[in-house]
Amino acid sequence: MLLLIVSTSFTTVLCSPYAVYSNPSPVGTRYIGGKTYYVLPDGEEGKPYSVVFSTDFPDNHKPYTQWRIYGDTPPGMGISPSSMRGPTLTLSGTPLNAQPGTTITYYFTVEAHDGYLDGLGTVSKNYMLTIKGSTTPPPPPQKIDYTLEVIGRFPLQIDLTPLALGESTVSKTGYEIRLRKISGDSEMIRLEQSGLPEGVTMWVEGTGIRAPTSLIRENLWLETELTLSLGFTVDATVNWRSLTMPGGVVKAYIITVRGVSQSGVEKSTTLHLGFYYNIPKLQILSLKPLTQHGSKLIAGKQTIFKLEYRLEYNSPMDVEYRLDLGNVNSWKDPSAESAIVGVEYWHYAGLRKEGDPPHWVYYGRATLNPTAAGETGILYLMEEVGQGSGFLPRPSSVGDVQVRVDFDPHRKVTWDEGSITTVSETFRVGIYPIEYDYARRIKVVLWEEDRRFTHDQRSEYLREIATPAYWISTPWGQRPVYRYQIYLSGIFKDYYGTYPVTELYYSGDIGWWNADTAAEEAAEEGFGRVVAIVPNGDIGGNNVGIVYAWPQWASPGAESRPFWDQGFHVAFVEYDEAVNSTHTKNLYFPTVAHELSHTFGMLYDIYDGYAIVVPEECVYFDEFKGGIVKIFKYYEFSANTDIYSALGPFFIRMPNPSYVAARDIMDHAGGAKDGYWAWSSWRIVAGVSGGDPEALLISMIICRNGTVLGRPFQRLYNYSWTYLEPEGTGNFSLALYLKNGTVFKRYPYNMSFYYFTDPGGYKPTDAIPFVRIVPWLDNLGRIELTGPDGKVWFTRSVSTHAPVLEIVYPPEGKKLGTGRNYTIIWRGTDADGDQLWYTVLIRRRGEETWRMLANRITKDRITLGAPTISEDEFVERVYMDPSSARLGGSEFPEGDYEIQIKATDGVNTAVKIVHVQIVKPEQIKTYTMTVDSNVGLKINGSGTYEEGDMVRVRAPVEEPMKGFLGMLGGKYRFNRWTGAVETKDSEVVVQMTGEQTVLTLTALYDENYTQVFLILSIIIIVVSAIVVLVALKLGRKPKPLPPPPPPPS
Repeated sequence: MLLLIVSTSFTTVLCSPYAVYSNPSPVGTRYIGGKTYYVLPDGEEGKPYSVVFSTDFPDNHKPYTQWRIYGDTPPGMGISPSSMRGPTLTLSGTPLNAQPGTTITYYFTVEAHDGYLDGLGTVSKNYMLTIKGSTTPPPPPQKIDYTLEVIGRFPLQIDLTPLALGESTVSKTGYEIRLRKISGDSEMIRLEQSGLPEGVTMWVEGTGIRAPTSLIRENLWLETELTLSLGFTVDATVNWRSLTMPGGVVKAYIITVRGVSQSGVEKSTTLHLGFYYNIPKLQILSLKPLTQHGSKLIAGKQTIFKLEYRLEYNSPMDVEYRLDLGNVNSWKDPSAESAIVGVEYWHYAGLRKEGDPPHWVYYGRATLNPTAAGETGILYLMEEVGQGSGFLPRPSSVGDVQVRVDFDPHRKVTWDEGSITTVSETFRVGIYPIEYDYARRIKVVLWEEDRRFTHDQRSEYLREIATPAYWISTPWGQRPVYRYQIYLSGIFKDYYGTYPVTELYYSGDIGWWNADTAAEEAAEEGFGRVVAIVPNGDIGGNNVGIVYAWPQWASPGAESRPFWDQGFHVAFVEYDEAVNSTHTKNLYFPTVAHELSHTFGMLYDIYDGYAIVVPEECVYFDEFKGGIVKIFKYYEFSANTDIYSALGPFFIRMPNPSYVAARDIMDHAGGAKDGYWAWSSWRIVAGVSGGDPEALLISMIICRNGTVLGRPFQRLYNYSWTYLEPEGTGNFSLALYLKNGTVFKRYPYNMSFYYFTDPGGYKPTDAIPFVRIVPWLDNLGRIELTGPDGKVWFTRSVSTHAPVLEIVYPPEGKKLGTGRNYTIIWRGTDADGDQLWYTVLIRRRGEETWRMLANRITKDRITLGAPTISEDEFVERVYMDPSSARLGGSEFPEGDYEIQIKATDGVNTAVKIVHVQIVKPEQIKTYTMTVDSNVGLKINGSGTYEEGDMVRVRAPVEEPMKGFLGMLGGKYRFNRWTGAVETKDSEVVVQMTGEQTVLTLTALYDENYTQVFLILSIIIIVVSAIVVLVALKLGRKPKPLPPPPPPPS
């Protein structure tokens, strides 16, 4: 019996113009059983016979023909090729009838399917072949002996992780099933398998086999050696997770491949097929804007979002994310901003409108890196396109905006059950405030040497620079906000205002002398700086901006001898760089910011020994770090040109080639951030230092005698203070050491033990406070304070583990009723055994500042809604009007709130935030729960609760019975809870939620009389023993009494 099946979809084409042919050709036809058979020439038993089948498919189709034969073929004849694919199929061998010497006719069907592209369909033909019995008895058959083995690289294990990450299939190829004849006659071999798990496809020569199918291939003609390709695939459409378990654990299956010859000779081999996979666990921790204004966004200003996450996985992941900015009316329309951003598609490719009402939505991809225990990863969300530009959304008006980020929005990845792939936050949008500080006012003027400005240029200056972008209300009335101001406020943290001059312009030579004069005039007028816009080419050379503020030097490489004059208050910028917003290079006027930064000190220019290589198309800035992150603008310096660098040596010889990525004032390609102008402008402008999003608050009380009281230090995430400056000298020194013992920063600081009174003057004191912030870094190891005597006055090591913090109450989303008091409860632990201190803060949703409720306390709860709190032993906060502290009062009006709890072990800090709502009491659903038992035991927990409360109820596992049975040891033993919760756990948590507001929770107990029976048995035994003893005693015969004495005579 021959039945060869392949896993190709066959389509029979009726009335096909194509057909199957044989060589030799049929000698006639016979009609049997309703079918027409083509009669092949007869063969003879024991003599070789061969017939070749072909089709008249087009020549380019023939190599892709897939053959199939089913029916009866003579024993001793085999099929080639074994793949059943090719232009022809051959049936050949030495036929041997089952009954030697007899004539037997065999009936079979040959089918051919065109597998080329769409193909021409399937054709078939029925054949009959008669094998005449031999008059000469054939020699007795010799049973075949052969080997069967699987060849390949072992162990055979398949990683199914790609299926969890959204791939459609995984496969393992490169294996072979090898049959080799050792001796005997050639025979047909039938291959079968067992043990193939469901969901796995075994591929043999392109044919797929799935359980429960056992047949691999039938009628394989084995003359010498036969090799079949072998592979395995698993599709995402099957329940592939049932094949193994997560966590990289390999689960193996034993697959047996068995061969059976026509004469019944069996051979088998086994292979172990293993599967494993790792599912990533992603937890999005927070989403906040990079801003100098807390969590507030500024209308009209670009926004970059910082996302923190944890990823438990064995390799980086490239994951799609969806950034939903909310209603389109809350954001500037990119298509309407061509006057500001230049070419739209550079900055808004991928931004689209979705939903009703429409939202601005951006789809991007991000590489998430695995995080170590206790660490977090950071991702900055912005568009990155081929030109390097950044999509930075700009809020359009004051109000709240809701921003949501979904990782893997199309759910292509299988995440661990504990994953949090979505985060949503609401941010308040405000107007950038104008403050009036004379040292920070910037005057913008037109300056020309020979009246080269055209009328159109003047008009453009007035339209683009001197026309307010919008007006805001201040205590001083309506004030204008200009486009320079919107931009530069993201570069310079304490930048306050620009004042474009409209009535006049400056005329005169461009040089340090006139710059000095302009600076003196500006100082008289109350301005701190001047931006002078000059005609293109007036600065000279290839320069686009200049500040006359450089140090003098004797020769290249010599020590710098700085000399400064007042001219460094004026920044000269070419017109095209400062005004022409239709020119794409002026996207956000980076050259203006660059030159302005030089007016605050000698800042860096060109680094890494390379020329500025910046195409002029793209720019975005990181507002938190204080400036432009990327801009590309092509300038070429010849090889071997000496270029000044402030990093030293003071001259750097330009290499060849000079077209390389620059680490430059306007580029963030690599290197230490202290070498970038934007960072430096943050650090130097207005005396502002710092800029890392996270800092460490140092707090000590330093005594004159050398004693230092070190309060708990803790990390800050939003702050307005400035860092200590590491430059200078001082009698004290605060040093930050890394975990490897090297010094990260050393801060000299002058301290004297005096305090000032007015009008009393300076007076001595025995102790002074020291409260400052320093940068935080994850590998900080130790903090030391060294005194004037050179000795270490204070040291604090950073322990290995950060605290672990959990907010117990209120739960997330809890509604708090006005006028009521609530207890905030938390639980903190520390793997190092360190003492923990807690800080509790609250703020309304969208506010940028927090309100302190408790600071540096050691207990695990406070009361929210109480009029006064004095928890930290140093400060007592008293409300002038106690009612204002009540929930619903002026301090805590109705609305959405965030409660933040910090736990510090002295340095390491953990932070948790829970969101609550303060509402009217009638808006809170009330629940009544009755807790009882079936045996009359009183169990605490009955009461009235609010929606969202989590009530913990504990039933005694055992309780003695009352009365005489209890005295004998009778007990009630807990069985299970029934009612609101069905469980056998003695301790349960009941969440107050749902429509049913009257709840009953009953503890079911079993009666346990084991000890009663034991004691009663003992009593019975004892009583029985006493009775027996008494009975034995009574049963003895008493001795006779002596006779009475004779009576007296």
